[in-house]
Amino acid sequence: MERNKKPEILYLHIYSNRYDIHTMNSDLPPAPRDWQCIATIAISPNVQFYAKMPNHCEPEIMVSGNLRRSTTSIETDFTIELQDVGMAISHHQTSTIQIGDTIDFWDGEFSLSISDLCEPTPPTKRN
Repeated sequence: MERNKKPEILYLHIYSNRYDIHTMNSDLPPAPRDWQCIATIAISPNVQFYAKMPNHCEPEIMVSGNLRRSTTSIETDFTIELQDVGMAISHHQTSTIQIGDTIDFWDGEFSLSISDLCEPTPPTKRN
């Protein structure tokens, strides 16, 4: 391995239309919104990762697993756990996806994408 070579970083973006990130720490009730990024996690491919974000249970997010990059795609094997006052879910993602693909989960209230860009690009609103 080259010492001066910068390690490759991929970004796991988690989106939701369940929360309004601008009112998450207020007393206002959540209302359906456009897709907003609720977490971005920097990950080195081929290295086991774990991240936990309490977020005052709005929602608490835990992600663990591994990403393996091939020449044209990403092999995923990770779990996302989300918990708030009225919900607790666990989503296990095992598949091969392209960078930038969006994957919906849990009745379409959450989605994820893997990107080589740190800045998230929320999916367009879907009905």
